[in-house]
Amino acid sequence: MAHEILSVKLCELDKRISRLKGNIQLSEMEDPDSLEEEIRRLEKETFVSRTALQDNIKRSRSSTMKAVSSAYEEISKITGEVREKIYGTDRQNTMETSAEQQILLAEYILDFALQTVQEALLISMKAIWLQRKQEEKENG
Repeated sequence: MAHEILSVKLCELDKRISRLKGNIQLSEMEDPDSLEEEIRRLEKETFVSRTALQDNIKRSRSSTMKAVSSAYEEISKITGEVREKIYGTDRQNTMETSAEQQILLAEYILDFALQTVQEALLISMKAIWLQRKQEEKENG
């Protein structure tokens, strides 16, 4: 069962990564006004998905999920503080930050995302292994 749930999540991740790649490629061809509109849309979408994830984690009764929720909130707070230090609170400050600095930041955030995916793979494999061991034990 674990592998089925994880397969669904991997399909979702695959779709989002494909969209990410497509968005980056399209962004390079868009005019600044269209790009700014797309940025606003993506900011809203990101906020909605982040809020939904936080709500799902908070509703969980699992003590493990409570710990995950706490860690997620702490990470969100830290990344928000870092973003504010780099960009400030308005678009004008964002524009004053050089494109090179923003590209470097995006590159490292993608590196962290890949590291997170690697961690998820490891945890997934351990979960499947544990499930198989339990099944093996039950079947004797």
